[in-house]
Amino acid sequence: MRIAVTSTGKEPESEVDQRFGRAAYFVIVDTETMDCSVFENDSLVAGSGAGISSARAIAGAGVQSVLTGNCGPDAERVLRSAGVRLYTGLTGTVAEVVDLFRKGTLKEAEGPSVEAHFGAGPSRNRRSGLMEQTCTAEQINIGFHPDGYRIDRTALPMKRYTQWQILPGNHWRNPKPVCFDALPREGWFAKDKFDWDEPAASED
Repeated sequence: MRIAVTSTGKEPESEVDQRFGRAAYFVIVDTETMDCSVFENDSLVAGSGAGISSARAIAGAGVQSVLTGNCGPDAERVLRSAGVRLYTGLTGTVAEVVDLFRKGTLKEAEGPSVEAHFGAGPSRNRRSGLMEQTCTAEQINIGFHPDGYRIDRTALPMKRYTQWQILPGNHWRNPKPVCFDALPREGWFAKDKFDWDEPAASED
């Protein structure tokens, strides 16, 4: 079976890229022979339609399953129509998730894990290592991190730095206060405000 893993680099030790449509690389692995190939994702810097373009490229490569962090509805729809199985919520290295797949311990996704355009905001250029309009935790007054963290320096003390559970559909639930030092240092997205009275809050 041929599977594709979204990756931040070209090596088996590279981390799984958390964005399908704008993944830096796709690692294609034959799970029987363990032969692999890597190709750059041309949709990484696309203005729009990155998920659809990436899904079409993967389907055209003869891949039967995709392993990634998150996948939006447009890409998920293209993959499903092409008969490609989707596995989301994965972290760790490419080698680690391939091993889990071969052991049969992964659960197939029931649908998209995030809303449309989840990965279209400012981001790090993961090939060059240069920042593209993202912020550090120190620079953020109000904002969120895709790994499930929020900063809101205008809120009450228990809500200033929080970690959330991200559910399918990119819904954020069950915030827990954390200390500032526990937050990721880079990769933050600024927002104007959070509606703390809305329990079904989601991030763009």
